[in-house]
Amino acid sequence: MSFSLTEYYNQSFHKIETTETQLSHGYFKDCQFNQCQLIEQDFSHSTFVNCVFNACQISLCQLEQTGFQSVQFKDCQLLGLRFEHCNPFQLSIQASSSQFIMCSFYKKPINKAVFEQCQLQECDFSEAQLKQAQFTESRLSGSTFMRTDLSEADFSSAYDYLIDPSQNKLKKAKFSKHGLEGLLQHFGLIIE
Repeated sequence: MSFSLTEYYNQSFHKIETTETQLSHGYFKDCQFNQCQLIEQDFSHSTFVNCVFNACQISLCQLEQTGFQSVQFKDCQLLGLRFEHCNPFQLSIQASSSQFIMCSFYKKPINKAVFEQCQLQECDFSEAQLKQAQFTESRLSGSTFMRTDLSEADFSSAYDYLIDPSQNKLKKAKFSKHGLEGLLQHFGLIIE
């Protein structure tokens, strides 16, 4: 498929392959991307508003000033994406049953982000704003939180995280008793 227009509304795109697309400088509103293979694509200066990505593989794409406003990722695999380059204006992400592998959210304001039953492996959340974020039943193995604002974030059903309370803002953040090891490991304590 060739994207010859610059604006797309209420469209569904199915099984798009990398070689067929060029998504830079586009505007997509209320669109769905289903089972697309978007690898090494240039999404720069594109804006996605109220869009849903279903069962897509999105890997090593350029995100320079890309807008993700109320975007949902369902059953997707996202590899090596540098969300830190995205346009921060109304940046809003909801994800369910998706894998984020080696993605960076460095210094990004993604307050109220939702990660439900996601794998967040080796992701960088350093200096990000994640106020009221939800990590419902999500695995955060190898992910980095450093000077991150996690105020009122919900980690009560998350697991495999390491968060240093002395290096992050955790006011009113929720954790389960089973997750205390991930908070106390930086202090060299032995939890049994």
